[in-house]
Amino acid sequence: MTFSIVACDAHAEQMGVAVASKFLAVGAVVPWLEAGVGAIATQALANTRYGPDGLTLMREGASAREALDVVLAADTGRDDRQAGAVDASGRGATHTGQSCMPWAGGRTGLGYAVQGNILTGPDVVDAMAEAYEGSGGALADRLLTAPRGRGCRRRRPPRPAIRGHCRGCARGRLRGQRR
Repeated sequence: MTFSIVACDAHAEQMGVAVASKFLAVGAVVPWLEAGVGAIATQALANTRYGPDGLTLMREGASAREALDVVLAADTGRDDRQAGAVDASGRGATHTGQSCMPWAGGRTGLGYAVQGNILTGPDVVDAMAEAYEGSGGALADRLLTAPRGRGCRRRRPPRPAIRGHCRGCARGRLRGQRR
């Protein structure tokens, strides 16, 4: 079970990824970000090339959807993978391969993409999207409202981890937070 949100606050020039999973050290695999460029989450038999390759494409001018389409086309294992991306303009994209464990899917909106697998149903990603859209304040706080563990098919849902970047922050990064 993994679910994530990639989001961009273009006004604040911030972007981030929040992810919750049963897998240890998920923050070392799922989130990929670059200030002023975009954010990518790769999960469900994650392909870690999606991060650097997708960010390179966005840096060169591709939208989140275009970048995700290119990395998917190059991956013969794409049917086993799930990914979400958002570019610096706030355009979101999501992909769920046909072989991902059910329930799996995603949703996009202005400035974000949410996706998850091994969930109880589509209501989980819908609730994540609604929680994000209905929240206010700093991007880091908004990201943490989305993946709360509801709808996990496992007994003990995980706690979310967050990773982010912003242009105006010290060293160009938001600090990772766990709750």
